[in-house]
Amino acid sequence: MPEGVDLDWKKDFYQGTDAGKKELAKDVCAMANTVGGMVVIGVDDGKQDHAHALAPFEPVQGRGEEWIRSVLANWIQPIVPNVGVRAMKSAVHEGKIY
Repeated sequence: MPEGVDLDWKKDFYQGTDAGKKELAKDVCAMANTVGGMVVIGVDDGKQDHAHALAPFEPVQGRGEEWIRSVLANWIQPIVPNVGVRAMKSAVHEGKIY
């Protein structure tokens, strides 16, 4: 499945640095400024802009849903309403999520 204006594959979770926070805000803003969409973390695009392989990751302590919402509230003005955040457990890799 290819990426598009409403879908972005990310292999790795956003870094906790200012650069990582900026990247998260940029990705959400881009979708908020078009038709909305979804960022899916844990899918390798093989550098080809389409889903190539699943790449679930271990949850990062202190950087879950609250961290994502905090980053978006602090880095995007006006606040983007109705942002959903959902972690999904990998059925194959115990302890890893998407």
